[in-house]
Amino acid sequence: MVENIIEVKDLRVFYRALRGNVRAVDNVSLEIRNREILGVVGESGSGKSTLALAILRLLPPNAMIVNGSIIYRGKDLVSMDENELRGIRWREISLIPQAALNALNPTLRIRTHFLETAKAHGINDSKWVYERASKLLELLRLEPDR
Repeated sequence: MVENIIEVKDLRVFYRALRGNVRAVDNVSLEIRNREILGVVGESGSGKSTLALAILRLLPPNAMIVNGSIIYRGKDLVSMDENELRGIRWREISLIPQAALNALNPTLRIRTHFLETAKAHGINDSKWVYERASKLLELLRLEPDR
């Protein structure tokens, strides 16, 4: 039997607004198995981004998970504190947002982007980061020193 990597059960997310709570995600359930790809489609404003942000527990302050569970490899992400989540986010679970091309600063060298990202994840060995990044960029036929 194939294990589920992520199980979302009966997830409900509301946003606090001036005129009361607005339901953004309503009783969503899904399972993602190892090596499975899942696409979430829907109209603008249907809750796709909110669902993704809820799974990563990156909702804005005016949003709240009011019901449901998000189980990742047997651990309930909803009940985890920020330190526990930090060990999983971006290392095991990531999100590529819409307009991801806007995430890179065109005035910085690609090397600087790699170094800053590594530092944000507690990797301070600049030489190792640069060598690793160079190899990856070369695989993509990109010049690492640009």
